[in-house]
Amino acid sequence: MDFSRGENIRCTFLAWGDPSKNGWQGAFPAVASVNGPWRKNNTEPAPNNSQEACFSLWLNQPLRFSQDEWNTGPPLSGSYNAAWANSEDKASAVLHRVTLGDEIGAKAEWSIDGGATWVEEVNSVGNSGGSQLDNLFLGFATSGAAVFIDRDRRGDRRPDRDARTDPHAVPGARPAVRGGF
Repeated sequence: MDFSRGENIRCTFLAWGDPSKNGWQGAFPAVASVNGPWRKNNTEPAPNNSQEACFSLWLNQPLRFSQDEWNTGPPLSGSYNAAWANSEDKASAVLHRVTLGDEIGAKAEWSIDGGATWVEEVNSVGNSGGSQLDNLFLGFATSGAAVFIDRDRRGDRRPDRDARTDPHAVPGARPAVRGGF
């Protein structure tokens, strides 16, 4: 299923790793990444060059917010790197929010307090970044270690939750996935 740009569409998700589980290249946080959420297609092996707006790579690469293809885009801050390295269970997970620009670009934010406060990592909405494709896909490629992605509903605009009644709703934003991951 693809999603069209517009109306501040975004994806909000939790991500964390489990250092007690070895992946094919080692344990978290080494070689552990999200490589998601927004992708140009759903046919290429991930990560490849199908990234549109993704938290990507892994520690010491450095972690990046890729907006065109894998291993491109600005490096993520030391604060994000530290939060990611310390997200060893769901209780310490990093909450991510990636909002697509209506025509181009994206905004990447993260939180370690359940969304009470957000750190804006990158904001290229309306300026640059990405392909300007209208129909995009959700996808993750968590690389060589045990990484978990969980759907988080805070901030979604649904008919039963709107800005008038839900303090976590963002006016004008629409969730990428309604009713599940």
